[in-house]
Amino acid sequence: MGSDYSVIRNSLFEHLKTNSKGLVLIAGESDRSRSSLLGEVAILLNLAVINLSLVISSELKDLSKSERPFRAAKAIAEIARNDCPLILDHIETLFDPQLKVIPLETLRSLAKKTIVLANWPGRFDGNTAIYGRRGHPEFREERLCNETIFKID
Repeated sequence: MGSDYSVIRNSLFEHLKTNSKGLVLIAGESDRSRSSLLGEVAILLNLAVINLSLVISSELKDLSKSERPFRAAKAIAEIARNDCPLILDHIETLFDPQLKVIPLETLRSLAKKTIVLANWPGRFDGNTAIYGRRGHPEFREERLCNETIFKID
């Protein structure tokens, strides 16, 4: 990670400082690189990085499969209970078909109240966000709207 990484980090930091609402997705490189970038930006903004999969799975571990979708939605809503900016890492749980969640819509919903920065574990193809491979139960293909995308090359 060279100077491009620093430029992306600084641009991302400025974007988050100057915007109060909206969804920002980080893509490209490795998951480790994206997580590292989230951590650096969180330090600059004096915010915590939320491991979304850990938060959701800890809420759901003792529930039956039929109870999980409702409780997952509630756990996600609780994350945004105050209007602080959100930095979300490890969002893969959102793609679990048992939870009956539309990942990008869920993130957009959170971003109506505050700025949300998320580590996108998939890829982008034009105006489409893609996660997984076609035919896999967790595969998702969702149209992008007004999201801001930062790509690490």
